Amino acid sequence: MKTVFALNDQNYLALDFTKSKMLGIYDEIMKDIKFIEFHYEDAINDKQSVFNQILQQDITKVVSPHYSFMSLRVFKENNIEPLKAVGKSLAFNLNMLIHKQLQVFCVDESGNETSCAKSCAGCSVGCK
Repeated sequence: MKTVFALNDQNYLALDFTKSKMLGIYDEIMKDIKFIEFHYEDAINDKQSVFNQILQQDITKVVSPHYSFMSLRVFKENNIEPLKAVGKSLAFNLNMLIHKQLQVFCVDESGNETSCAKSCAGCSVGCK
């Protein structure tokens, strides 16, 4: 089982996956983390590139301080559990993950995202 973190660098989390500069992929069996850095040439492809990288891995969970409605929908459709990060430290959140202390992210927390739909009707994402 693998968990992906949205990262600004190898130490700190990005606000969400659509704003991440890299991914940290933690393998729970191997107990190690692999980093994938993004080099964007076209801003339009940024989001798609992030989600393609996530979906190509054997991912069961994602960790980020925030999620857009669309990212929550992509994760739900692919049976990936979104967890809410606590602060921005990768080391701290990795420790929280290992000790099963991170909470599931609730879709209601994405309500302030101005670039997403104003209604949950088209998104079909719910809290556990």
